[in-house]
Parts: sequence; structure tokens; C-alpha cells
Amino acid sequence: MATAVLCGVYRAYLPGYARTVVELLSRTLVRPMTRLCWSLWLLVRRMLCHLPCLLGAVIGGLTTGAAFVGAACAFSDGSCSVSANVSGFMVYYAVGAVPGVPLLAPDAYLAFGLLFLAGAIGWSSARYLHARSPGGAAARGAALMLPAALVVTLMMPATALAQNTVYAPGRMLTEALDRYRALAAGPDLRPPPSRRIVRSGDVFAAADTLRRYLIMLGDVTDTLVSGVGAEADTIYDDDLVQGVIAFQVRHGLEPDGIIGPATMAAMRVPLSQRVHQLEVALERWRQLPDTVPERVVVVNVPAFRLYAFERDAGTGRPVLRMNVIVGRAQGRHATPLFSGVMRELVFQPYWDVPPSIARAELLPAIRRDPGYLAREHLEIVRGGDHDAAIYRPTAANLSRVAAGDLRLRQRPGPWNSLGAVKFVFPNRYNVYLHGTPAQGLFARARRDFSHGCIRIENPAALAEWVLDGQEGWDGSAIAAAMTTGMKSRRVPLARPVPVYMLYATAVVGDDGLVRFYPDIYGHDGARSEQ
Repeated sequence: MATAVLCGVYRAYLPGYARTVVELLSRTLVRPMTRLCWSLWLLVRRMLCHLPCLLGAVIGGLTTGAAFVGAACAFSDGSCSVSANVSGFMVYYAVGAVPGVPLLAPDAYLAFGLLFLAGAIGWSSARYLHARSPGGAAARGAALMLPAALVVTLMMPATALAQNTVYAPGRMLTEALDRYRALAAGPDLRPPPSRRIVRSGDVFAAADTLRRYLIMLGDVTDTLVSGVGAEADTIYDDDLVQGVIAFQVRHGLEPDGIIGPATMAAMRVPLSQRVHQLEVALERWRQLPDTVPERVVVVNVPAFRLYAFERDAGTGRPVLRMNVIVGRAQGRHATPLFSGVMRELVFQPYWDVPPSIARAELLPAIRRDPGYLAREHLEIVRGGDHDAAIYRPTAANLSRVAAGDLRLRQRPGPWNSLGAVKFVFPNRYNVYLHGTPAQGLFARARRDFSHGCIRIENPAALAEWVLDGQEGWDGSAIAAAMTTGMKSRRVPLARPVPVYMLYATAVVGDDGLVRFYPDIYGHDGARSEQ
């Protein structure tokens, strides 16, 4: 009744402009503030309602003592991936059946999330607990496991939590992370000042500072310091040149031994940023599947490297490694990050030119030079590889290629952009591994030159490893398939191989030193902002 009277007075007596001002204030100030106050009240009421059950959960969880057992196990084996999962299961089954105050489903998911973030459980354990614990049991178990997460988080060192990865390269990063954290927290490690290019044999007043800087990072052994006289402290000598070359190799630079702008820029990167790179790289290894496949191919995009692991990806080193070329950082050609399963090889493949490349690069060249099509062994087709209909290179057909009705493809042969073999793992990005006739690009330190696919340096070695044990495909048969004839041939794999696209700008080498690579796609920066 009062509301109706107020509305009548509002419409009858307030002039039009005043009503407009009131409505504007209501929309912009009063209503949002009302909604905010109501939301805060609901939040406070929810916290007050759940305070007794949270206190009960903490008390009940602490009395079990299972969290302490899990933490002790984690200390003993140095790895959170097994012992912390065991701890989580122990707490759940020890106290999950104890009657408790019911919690709503969001509280259960919050508890699972806190446990996962704390490193107390992995993805597999979280999925298992959720599937096996319907309704209130899941909520009670998750709530009572909260103390385990808190105890594990507080008692275990950060590096132990970070070790929740089943892959050996990821675990090797934890030791490097400890070392770089110590360097970052220790005395200020400053690179030598230099505003000019320094070459071998040059007088360099900061030579002693450079030597000690490289010793701290492991690029020069400390034995080289003994016997160094005052004269050598001002000369950029051969020992320092070799140390700078080692530094350049570890940072993805051209290993020329010259202290130029790129080398000095890498030396001036703060150690805190290197720590961040190691932390992000470690997290990326943790995001890979919990179960290590028997055989797996890992492509580390910013390192421009491919690794093949067999039977011991969780404990050993790769059985095969090689340089790769990835998608260009400029434009929209970045290699996507995903996982797939390699199911077949194609020897002497056709290259089906993507429509975007055909329209932007090849069609303009063909229109300018009528002989370009034949010279590059390209043809206009429609249909599959072997039953494709070939069309004449007329202006009308070129327009149909631009419209997507027809397509360009390159015939098999030594000129083919895919080389002699491509490795197919179906994915929505149409990305695959393949060879290339342009072998000279692999000698460069930075190798982002492709349109998104991954060119590999030694396709024959990868083909032998992938087809190892498959009947009829020994080394000689693979070599013959790659070098004789120009007919495309598909070979299904008897043992499909998982393929992981990884983005880790920090990698530990066989010598125990860390390789840092440029963040070519800016993913590490994006990660730090999240």
C-alpha cells in the first residue's frame, strides 16, 4: 500500500527532468549498492552457518593423525606425487565415515580444490575421490581432508610440493629451482658492465667480474681463477670466451663468444625472473598426464627441441632428441600447445597447402609468374591424394582456389616442403611433425620459421624409433621408403605414440646446468599475470 502511494506521488508531482534524475541515480547507485549489501549479507550468513562444521572438521581431521603420516612420507621420499596421494586417501577413509555436519556441494569442491592446489592430491586422486564419494560422504570427506592440506602445505618445503610430477625432466627442475632461489636470495650477483661489443683478446676492465659471474652460474669452473694475474683480469681471454660461449648456448643465443647486445641483455635478466621461469616450467611438466606412457614424444616449443622417451620417461633421459623448427612468433602462426596420439606415418607425402597460405602467399606468386606452379611442382586439385582430379591452372581455377572450392597441393619428391615423411597425430589444429628440404635453418639458435607445424631435423631417426619392432619396417625399409619412388604411402602404427606439445623456457641439461630460452610466444608472462 505504501509503495503504491509513493509511486503515485512520484509520477504525479515530480517533473519529468526530476524523475529522470531519480531513475538515473537509482540505476547507477542505489540498485548496485543494494545488491552488494545483500550479497555481503548472504556471504556473512553462510560463513556463520558453516563455522561450527568447519571447526568440527578441523578438530576431527587433526585427531586422526593421518595428515602427519602423509607429511612424513613426503619428507622421506622427496616426492609428493605418491606419498601425498596416500596421505589424502588415508585421511579420507579414516575419517570420511565419521558423522559430521552436512556441507553443501560447493564446499566439497572448494575442499578438493584447496587440496589440489596445496599439492596434497593430484588430478587422478581428485577424480577418484569425487567419483567414489557421492552426496554428503564426498562433502564430509573433503571437509575433513582440509586439515591434511593445511598440514602438508605448512610442514613440507615448497620444493617438495613442486615435485609433484612423474616426469624425470620435471623433477630435475626442482634441484635447479633450489639453486637459483639460493642465488637470488644470496649476495647480489651482478653481470659485468659493458656498453660496447667485446671480442676475444680485447682489453676488458670488467673481466674479473665477468669471470666470477660465470663461475657462479656454472659456465666457468672455479679452477680457472687460480693463477690468474692482474694482467689477465683486464683481458677477455680464451677461458672467458669459452665461458661466454657456454652461457650463450644455455640461453638460446648464437654461440659466437662475442659479448654483444643480446648476450648482455641475457646477463642482465634478474635471477628472480630466472626463478619464475623455472617455477612456470615445472608447473607445465606437472600439467602433463599423471601416468607416464611407455613411449612418448615431447616437443618443447621455446627450446626448439624434440625428445623421445621409452619405458623410463619418469626415471631416465630421452632415448632420442633433435632440433625442430616451430611456428613463427610474428603473426598468427604460433604452434599450439596440446596433446595427441601419433597413429600413422606417411612416406613421400603430398603437401596440401592450407587455404590461408594459398591465398596470402602462393596465389599472388602464381599470378605474377605463370611458371611458378610447374617450377614448385604444385597442382590444382579436388579430392583425396590418389584419386584427386587435377585442374588446369587457369585464371578461373585460381579464383576457385581462392574461394576454397579447389585446393593447391605439392607433389611428393625432394622438393616437397614436408620432406620424405610426415608423422600424423590427428588434432583440430591440423598440426603434425614432418621433414623439410631446408636443413640449413636447423643450425640457427632461434628456429621459429614455420606456419605452425613442427619441422624435425632427423625424420629418419624418428621414423625408425616410432616403427621399432613393427614387422617389415627395419632401417633399410624405412630408408628405401624415404628415398625411392614418388608415390605416397601411409603406414598405420602398430603401437600408437602419445605426443605432447610443451612450453618450458627452462630445461636442465645432461650436465646439470639450466638452459633458458626466450619466451617467444609470451606464455610465461601471461602465466605470471593469471
